[in-house]
Amino acid sequence: MLEKFIDYTYQIFPTIDTNIKNGIKDLMKQFDTTKPNWFSRPLDILSQGDILENIPFSYTNQDGEEVTFITKGMILSNTCDMTRDEYIMIAPFIPFNHDFKEETMLNIKNNIISGKMCLTNCYLDNYYIDFSRSSSFVRNIIVDLYKKGKIKRIHSLSQFGFYFLCSKISVYYLRVENYDNFNSRSKEIFM
Repeated sequence: MLEKFIDYTYQIFPTIDTNIKNGIKDLMKQFDTTKPNWFSRPLDILSQGDILENIPFSYTNQDGEEVTFITKGMILSNTCDMTRDEYIMIAPFIPFNHDFKEETMLNIKNNIISGKMCLTNCYLDNYYIDFSRSSSFVRNIIVDLYKKGKIKRIHSLSQFGFYFLCSKISVYYLRVENYDNFNSRSKEIFM
């Protein structure tokens, strides 16, 4: 799983030195990546990467209607933002369904689709985290519901899981644009 993600990352960030890429692959060989340790004990405060239950997500469907669904969510906001920002970002866990082609499902499970993250080889591997459906929530409401037990934290990420989340978020939001778009940025406009 992780080796495919490393190869994918190398393809979209071609300036990564080959020696660094191979070094990362060598380092990964020391871990049993078929059983990654995604979770740690719950951290003292709500933190980036925490998995919460009972989060209400909304989206507008193809007919322009607002649809709300309740599922698990992963906190994407930085841990320090969880203590001070008015709004925080949470991404939903979406169950796999039969609408996906087998190849697409395999690519999501191998984490080579940039906008989706799968925690493979654990009880959550029938879900994927969909960054494109992330929602903004009022921090105080989430924290208050958490303190009242209406929203439960089911996991905090281990260091392994946290660094993987950071990698996935970076790939999703900061990968290089297609050549034409990127090249057009060099044409400066002076006013």
